Amino acid sequence: MKRDFEFKLAEWYARQYFYLGTPNGCVNQCRRVSQGFVDTIRPLVRRRRSIPLPQTVEVTGCRRKFPRRHLWHRRNPKHSRYHIMIIWQGVVIDFTRRQYDPRARFPHYETLEKTRRDWRTVKIERRK
Repeated sequence: MKRDFEFKLAEWYARQYFYLGTPNGCVNQCRRVSQGFVDTIRPLVRRRRSIPLPQTVEVTGCRRKFPRRHLWHRRNPKHSRYHIMIIWQGVVIDFTRRQYDPRARFPHYETLEKTRRDWRTVKIERRK
């Protein structure tokens, strides 16, 4: 599922934000971290013209029941309905997944099809 180049860049970026590996550290950080990844990676990828640019994905309406969501989400349920991730060559990368599932891999990878099953709406940003 993952490509080597993209996987290495995502792992490198995740190490810069090591605190996102904890449920407390990643709460309410999805927009900042995801957009930061796209802004950081795009200049590197533009030099390698054969690789498409990463894009942000806005998802709403979680269909899945996460058994151990962070307390912040239980107190503010409206925030559990909106989330931002990255899509890059068909692979969805979620740097803040542990706010929903503390046992998730960091960063979390899944297919776009799985993301569409877990969320009611999936909106991919337009390419720039």
